[in-house]
Amino acid sequence: MHLEKILKPLKYTSVLILLIFSTFLFGITDAQVLNTERISLTQGLSDNHVFSIFQDSYGFIWVGTLNGLDMYDGYNFTIYRNELNNDKSIANNEIFKITEDKGHNIWTAGRSGVSEFNRYNHTFKNFDLRKFLGSVPRTNPEAVDIYCDRDNNIWVGSVGGGLLKYNRKSMRFEQIAYDTANAGKPTSNGDVIKGICFYNGKLWVMSWQYGLCYYDSVKGLLEINNFIYENNPSHLTNFTERGTYLYPDQNGNLWISTIQGIYKYSRKNNIMDVIKRNNNIPMNQTSAFPGIAQDADGNIWIGSGIFGLLKFEGVTDNYKRIYLNKSEENSKNNTPDFFETSLCLDNSGIMWIGTLLHGIYKYDRNSEPFVSYQYDMNNKNSLSGNYILALSQSTVNKDLIYVGIRGAGFDKFYPLQHKFERIPLKLKKDTYGGSVRSFLENGDGTLYLGTLGAGL
Repeated sequence: MHLEKILKPLKYTSVLILLIFSTFLFGITDAQVLNTERISLTQGLSDNHVFSIFQDSYGFIWVGTLNGLDMYDGYNFTIYRNELNNDKSIANNEIFKITEDKGHNIWTAGRSGVSEFNRYNHTFKNFDLRKFLGSVPRTNPEAVDIYCDRDNNIWVGSVGGGLLKYNRKSMRFEQIAYDTANAGKPTSNGDVIKGICFYNGKLWVMSWQYGLCYYDSVKGLLEINNFIYENNPSHLTNFTERGTYLYPDQNGNLWISTIQGIYKYSRKNNIMDVIKRNNNIPMNQTSAFPGIAQDADGNIWIGSGIFGLLKFEGVTDNYKRIYLNKSEENSKNNTPDFFETSLCLDNSGIMWIGTLLHGIYKYDRNSEPFVSYQYDMNNKNSLSGNYILALSQSTVNKDLIYVGIRGAGFDKFYPLQHKFERIPLKLKKDTYGGSVRSFLENGDGTLYLGTLGAGL
C-alpha cells in the first residue's frame, strides 16, 4: 500500500520604530510575508520535494526528501541514498520522518520501512517491517512516522501495521495491539498511525481508524481516548478524520492536525476544540505532511498544507496567514508549489520550513526589516502622535505596551491586535497640553505617570 494512494535614554523621534518593541512583538499584520532564504537543488539539496526536517543533538540539520536523506552542516550537504548491492546503505530514498536516539544514532521512517544510521561508521541498519507483523501484508508497510521517547524507546507509525515499538534486546520491532475491551474490538492490522508524541505522561498517537489514542504502559496496549467535542459534554466521541501530526505545547495543550482541520485538545478537561476545519477537503490531499513548532515567544506555527502556513499568537486560537515570500503572497491561494510539509525550529531560533516542490525556506526573525508606526488622522486605532517620549511594557499584562506622547497623553498598544488605544490627558501646567514621559505600574495595575510640566 503506497503512501500517495492514501495521502497525497531615549531620543525624540518622528516615528515609533519596531526595534523598541522587538522583545515582545513578532507579527503586526493579518497576513505576514517572511524575509526568507531559499535552499534548493542549487545549494546541494537532494530533491526539492521535502518531507521532514530535524535538528540533531550536534546541531546538524537532517532533511528527508523524495530522493535521499540529507545532512546539512550550515555550508554543505551530505546525501545518503540507497546503493545497489550494499545492504549497509539506506533502505530507500523516500524519507518521511527523522528522529535521534540517546546514542546519537539517526533513525528514519521511509518507503521501505525503518533505517538506523550509525554516524560513527556511516552505515545503516535496515528493518523490513513485514518481518515483525503476524499478518504479512502483500506489500511492505511503509513507515510514515518515527519518534524517540524520553526512555530511548523507538516508536514507528506505519501504513498497514499500526504502531510498532523497537525491542533493543531482540533488535526487533513489536506490533502494539489495541485493548480489545474498547468498543468494536479494534485491531492494528491495516491501521495507519500518523502522529506520535509524549503528552501528559503518556505516549499518544493518531490512528486513521480509531482517532486519538494513548499507550497504556502497564497493559502494553493502545487505548482509544474519547473526548468532549464541540461543547457537548453529554456525548464522548473521537475523530473520524485522518490525523497527520501531534504537538504538545508549553501550556499543556495538544495540537492536532488532520487532513481536514486543526484542533486543540486539553487532557485536563478532556475537551477537543475546533480551531480551523474544512469538510470539503478530499482525503487524498497533500496536507498529510504537515509540521507544527512553537517559537520562543510561545507562538504556534502550523504548516497545514491546504490552509497554508499559519501562526497562532501566544498559543491563542487567533492566527494569521504567513507567506514564505512575495511570490506566494501574490498567488493569493496556497498552490501545491508552496505546500508546507514540515517545520523545524532550531536551537538558535531559526525556522526551517520544508515545502512540496520548492525545497527549504530558512527564516531568521532577526533578519526581518524594521517596521514603523505613525499617526494617521483617519485611523482612530493608529498612534495618537509621532513625538514619542516613553515606552514601557505592562507588568500586569505582557501583551500591553504603554506609549508616552508629547501633547497627546499616552497610548495603550496591543501588539497581538496591532492597534493603539488613545488615552488623552488635559494638564494645564503642561506646555503641550498633556505629555507623558515615564510610567510606573504597581502589581495591582495602578499606573503612575510622569508628565512634562505637570509632575506625577
